[in-house]
Amino acid sequence: MVPVVRWLRRALAGEGGYTIVELSMSMILSSLIFASVVTVIYSFSQQAGDTTRSANLQGTARELVADMVVELRQAERVSPNGHPIESLTPGSLVFYSDRLETEGPERIVYERRDCADGICELWVSRYPAVAGTGPWWDFSDVPVQTGLVLHRLPDDEPLFQGADWVGEPAAKEFINYCGPSGPVCDFPLVDITFRTRPVGTSEGGDFILEVQEEVRLRNE
Repeated sequence: MVPVVRWLRRALAGEGGYTIVELSMSMILSSLIFASVVTVIYSFSQQAGDTTRSANLQGTARELVADMVVELRQAERVSPNGHPIESLTPGSLVFYSDRLETEGPERIVYERRDCADGICELWVSRYPAVAGTGPWWDFSDVPVQTGLVLHRLPDDEPLFQGADWVGEPAAKEFINYCGPSGPVCDFPLVDITFRTRPVGTSEGGDFILEVQEEVRLRNE
């Protein structure tokens, strides 16, 4: 752009201007410089957006895990021969928690669902105890709360596993399935692993974020 300004000044002063070739070259160079600046700014903007989206998603996952740790540490039995965990699969966890100051515990159901193209959502439903049925409680069939708590979860990776230390020397043994139709959920540890993929990221920014926690059950 500078040669153009100089040419105008020389033309107004009655001096000879630049040639067409010189003007063409100056315009081409100016366009290239402008395009480079725009590309750099766009790249920085995309990287900043990727970082923000990743941080927000990981923050949501960490808050959810922190809430689940509190719930699981307050998990309790609801029958003489029962366990705090009702059932567990790689994509679901059902347990009873008395974290709230209400009559009886809640029945809490975390479930991976609404999957599309290998990506799922995690939902939670909470069912209240029926008043007066304690100390071994019955529960309502109607949840008091159902909601989406985390999105962008792969459908082929376990979210929940039971665990225990067995043998000598002790080795960690994982339980992937338990519940009414299988073995009882008799273990002291629950492993939670949330791997999430940010949405709307640039090429190369679609990496997996991971939040993991091991929780020891109070009543096992």
